Amino acid sequence: DGMANYARYQDALGWKGISVVAPSINVTTVYANGTKQSMSGTSAASPLVAGVAALIRAKYPSLSNEQVRRAIERSAQKIGPTSSYQTM
Repeated sequence: DGMANYARYQDALGWKGISVVAPSINVTTVYANGTKQSMSGTSAASPLVAGVAALIRAKYPSLSNEQVRRAIERSAQKIGPTSSYQTM
């Protein structure tokens, strides 16, 4: 477990609002036709976080966006200090 090198450019782009990241290296995905493929990058990571948000909202439909975000942040596993982000 760890953060991909290409994910370490948060501060360089001024993205101070990023509080949760998801696995993005060799994530197994399944396409609509049933084909499985391993992929990496934000195209693999973003749907994981969006899916968690959707599951929380389905279980607790009265939660606000902010409450869903806080629930995700509180339950996330910290993999390193934010100071470990480096520019590319």
